[in-house]
Amino acid sequence: AFAAKLDKFNSRVFVMLGDGECGEGQVWEAAAAASKYKMGNLTAIVDQNGYQQTGATKDVLDMTPIADKFAAFGW
Repeated sequence: AFAAKLDKFNSRVFVMLGDGECGEGQVWEAAAAASKYKMGNLTAIVDQNGYQQTGATKDVLDMTPIADKFAAFGW
């Protein structure tokens, strides 16, 4: 998304995330960078199904409300 913006390509980038994956720091680093660089061509889709690799997200690492966290990062 950043490269497309720099090269002035009229394109969009979509990223699929799981709710369990949203417990990882690199997700929030990327979200913060996307906000800082005004990546209006980037869309994140979160599959909030309540499960991750090792069990239910509510039992492992509950990140709800995810939408509020993205909003806090400027999305």
